[in-house]
Amino acid sequence: MQRFSALYLVASIFQMSCLIAQTGYKENTFEKGIGKNHRIAIVASRFNGLPEQLLLEGAMARFAERGIEILDEDVFSVPGSVEIPVVAACLAQSQKYDAILCLGVIIRGATDHYDYVCNHVTHGCQKVAVEYRIPVVFGVLTTNNEQQALDRCGGTHGHMGIYSADVAIEMAGLISGLSKGEEYGQ
Repeated sequence: MQRFSALYLVASIFQMSCLIAQTGYKENTFEKGIGKNHRIAIVASRFNGLPEQLLLEGAMARFAERGIEILDEDVFSVPGSVEIPVVAACLAQSQKYDAILCLGVIIRGATDHYDYVCNHVTHGCQKVAVEYRIPVVFGVLTTNNEQQALDRCGGTHGHMGIYSADVAIEMAGLISGLSKGEEYGQ
């Protein structure tokens, strides 16, 4: 049985995104449905401190920029990334939100614990999305060290908080449109 880590999964998704960008694929959105009418929850881990705070700040700035109000009551802080899926499930079950943005940082240590945490969070978020048919955006960084995390929170490798907020907005519009029977695409 071949073992894939969450880092490999994230890298594969990134490579696919680059390939899509190179081929001229245009993102599909429901422009009418994107914006102020969608309610988005954020579940943010705080275990790794600064990188996670930067992810949250980037996401909040992007939502504000796009005219989407995120209230304090829509932001749920959890002790670590392992706790993200259960809170996401409770939020999905509440049916109050059009999308759930999960933010966190998992940094490799000297033991296998990293692999277990990555797998738990990845599969947990995926299960919530499929079970409740709600976008659960995986804005959880899986890195080898803190510097790699910081590089992806506004450093040399972009800002995963901003990117994840954009994904949450697009997916909220997409799923909302599909559930209303709207035609998808541009």
